[in-house]
Amino acid sequence: ALRQNEALTELDLSDCGIGTQGAMALADALRDNTSLVELRLDGNPIADEGVTALADALRDDAALNMLSINDSDVGAEGAKALADALGENTTLRHLTLVGNDVIGSDGVAAIAAALCRNSTLIALHLGSSGIVDTGATALANALHRNDTLLGLFLQGNRIGSHGAKAIGDALPHNSALNRVDLSDNNVGNEGAAALVDGLRENATLRWLDLGNNDIDDDEEFLFHEIELLLSINDSEPPPLAFMVKKSVYPTINKIPDSVMPSVLARVGQLPARFSLTTTYRIVKEMNWLKET
Repeated sequence: ALRQNEALTELDLSDCGIGTQGAMALADALRDNTSLVELRLDGNPIADEGVTALADALRDDAALNMLSINDSDVGAEGAKALADALGENTTLRHLTLVGNDVIGSDGVAAIAAALCRNSTLIALHLGSSGIVDTGATALANALHRNDTLLGLFLQGNRIGSHGAKAIGDALPHNSALNRVDLSDNNVGNEGAAALVDGLRENATLRWLDLGNNDIDDDEEFLFHEIELLLSINDSEPPPLAFMVKKSVYPTINKIPDSVMPSVLARVGQLPARFSLTTTYRIVKEMNWLKET
């Protein structure tokens, strides 16, 4: 029926017991269908063979823009097949592969390589996909070249400080990404600090989740600095905010024009690689910040 149907735009077949053969039948139908925009196959034992068939169909599909295959026994080979398809597909915008914990770094590396060629995907969900630092580093390297991905969701993996540092290093070179989820990983203090360093030189990231990452309580200032940086990116700064870099923009409207020269002078005394937390405290001590 899907072959001839020109009206159906969304199809949710989650938890329907669809196996490899069922996925292959769907793939055949997708090649002839021109209307289906969203396909959800979550919770089905599709496995790599079924995903490979779907990936082959994506090469020719000119309509589908969202594909969700969560918790479907997708492994590295299935991920590699999808990556190959992403190199040719020009319509898919959302790909969700959460809960396929055997994709691993090899599968993720293939997807990362595809991101260097793909210019349409805007959201990639790889939560609980068995990603460690090598996989995170591959994705970070892709962020240096990809300028269309808006959301990268990597919650529930095993990404440590090295992977987080790689992502942090990529942030100054990326002008598209605005949402990153790294919750429930092993980022730690060093990884969080590296992400802060990257955020200081990034103007687009607006949401970052670092919950449950073994970050010490006495490093709480890192979360404060991240929150402040993200709030700056989530605003349209006036020219004056550029003059003080990313130091006092959230309170710029509270600072009287008459005292602004003093603020600029104080900020100007800081090293080029200034600490946003230090600048924040300076301004607060000068009583130009209300309780935040």
